[in-house]
Amino acid sequence: FTHEIRSVRKLLQKVKTAAGDARCHFISGNHEVRLVKYLKDRAPELFELISIPQILGLSDLGYTYTPYGDYLTIGNLALTHDIGHSGMSAHRQSLNKAGMSIVIGHTHRMASVTEKQLMTQEVISGTMCGWLGSEELMLEYMPKASVRRYAVQGFAVAYILPDGTPDVRNIPILGELCIIEGEVVKG
Repeated sequence: FTHEIRSVRKLLQKVKTAAGDARCHFISGNHEVRLVKYLKDRAPELFELISIPQILGLSDLGYTYTPYGDYLTIGNLALTHDIGHSGMSAHRQSLNKAGMSIVIGHTHRMASVTEKQLMTQEVISGTMCGWLGSEELMLEYMPKASVRRYAVQGFAVAYILPDGTPDVRNIPILGELCIIEGEVVKG
């Protein structure tokens, strides 16, 4: 457990360094909730003394924190771990449920759908942005064939227009490379 926490902190520091002056946000997911449930069930005397932001040192690293089940909005874009959907259509189902542009991470898949709201004609999108972990970690709870087929390493970049409309772009990591704004980035 200590090794995992140290590894996550190192990764969060790498992301923060790569982000430069950009704000960084940590949106909690179902895996973090497992720890909270464990503490509540097995160590109730510690439950109220320990939190995910404390364990990960998020404030020291300069991250804001959004608890699991909640969402963060930037412009007209909602960012969350999930809103109750999984599988290959989770981004479509989440878009339909939210009724606004949304990015989710729960599935570890990468996909996007763009539509328009019927009445306002506002362009909205639902996006699954992949993940930054390794296949080996997923093998603990998913069959190898599913992991190899669907878990896409990557992330998303969102451009927010002055009126708040988001333009979300998925960035797959191909080996150790990705392309951001036309530039090949390694690492």
